[in-house]
Amino acid sequence: MKRLKVEKDFEPVFDESYLHAARFENESYKDYKIRQKENYRFWKHYRRFGKEAVLAFKKFVEMLQLQEQEKMKVEAAASQSVAT
Repeated sequence: MKRLKVEKDFEPVFDESYLHAARFENESYKDYKIRQKENYRFWKHYRRFGKEAVLAFKKFVEMLQLQEQEKMKVEAAASQSVAT
């Protein structure tokens, strides 16, 4: 039988260490429970909508963050020009 070479075109959705179920060394129990709830919601959406939708949402959030950073830079530059 011929063995097939499997090529992985894999892009992790999020940092896998954050999705880990174990509690981190310096993590309080309260933070651990909050992270577990966030992980549960993430996996619930992942199972319901699939990887492509989750990746699209991730890119959308990154785009919004970049727009917010640009907006803050413009506001900072405007406030500096008014102050001088």
